[in-house]
Amino acid sequence: MNGGLIQIYTGEGKGKTTASVGLSVRAAGRGLKVLFAQYLKSGDSGEVNILGKISGLDYMQVNKNPKFLWKASEDDRIVMYDENNNSLDVLMDSIKENKYDLIIMDEMIHCINKNIVDINKLRSFLESDLRRCEVVLTGRDAPGWLIDIADLVTEMKAVKHPYSGGMRSREGIEY
Repeated sequence: MNGGLIQIYTGEGKGKTTASVGLSVRAAGRGLKVLFAQYLKSGDSGEVNILGKISGLDYMQVNKNPKFLWKASEDDRIVMYDENNNSLDVLMDSIKENKYDLIIMDEMIHCINKNIVDINKLRSFLESDLRRCEVVLTGRDAPGWLIDIADLVTEMKAVKHPYSGGMRSREGIEY
């Protein structure tokens, strides 16, 4: 594997996390070492139940007590900011140690857009020598600077979704 590439899964449509889970399973199925780092999610989604059981795939819930950002207090946001930045240290160390072939940063783009990660620190990580490690970031509204440094950008487009008709999230399908 050549690696060292940056992938972005963005857009308003459903499927960003689902695509990154699929890539993680594919990579682990080929013997690659994978880290699935999940930001801003509680850790009770269906993918979490299976990811931890796959050989060669490590799961890391970054935010220990995530809250919807519109409900988060200033203190909550400070805690999330610190957790997110600390995770970048862990990821950088894992790159230096050649620990993983693939790192997924699920919902990191939302962290960027909501200013709960140090953008300069993230850019430094992404612009560092990733060696052979592929890095994937997911989330809506990827900023231009991130698209510019990425090697692959996929935009999910919502054409039709039952949410617009009032249907709620369904266990096993949306979470």
